[in-house]
Amino acid sequence: MPRKKTTALKGVASTVAATSVGKYLDNHPEAIEAAGRKAKTAVNVGLVLISFTVISIGGALFYNLYWKNRFRKMDYDPNQKPATISAGLAKSKADMIYRALHGIGANYNTVYNALRGMGHNNYVAIYNAFGKRTPATSFSMGNKNDMDLSQWLQDQFSGDKLAALRAQVGSAFF
Repeated sequence: MPRKKTTALKGVASTVAATSVGKYLDNHPEAIEAAGRKAKTAVNVGLVLISFTVISIGGALFYNLYWKNRFRKMDYDPNQKPATISAGLAKSKADMIYRALHGIGANYNTVYNALRGMGHNNYVAIYNAFGKRTPATSFSMGNKNDMDLSQWLQDQFSGDKLAALRAQVGSAFF
């Protein structure tokens, strides 16, 4: 569709048009108010849309970086022997295991001694105290590379060592 040619007003025609528009606006101030209201409404709608977009992006980032990979505590098994270690002892064993696993190379003997004779519900207590922890080689934002105790053990040990650890706590975990 071809564009219509518009001619620019020059000279007297320009002056007459400007004067008549000015007189009209002087006699009809509601035209200026209506234009102002429309502009204000457009700006408000734009601000609402920008705010909604920023909040949506922030919420999606929070979910993907932190909430999606959050730690979920394991429930104790009522069919197994009850846990015999306190929360404080479970925390100290979890910290000892973390120090043994963190960094290059894992200290198997320390981990084995910490888990020796623990059984199912004692392992659950240590697992819950361990939570999710960041590996030494993690360079990501958020907690998506954080691992729980079972993931750490599977990552650091294999074969006979992992089988010996399973014999101490049960094979249901890793």
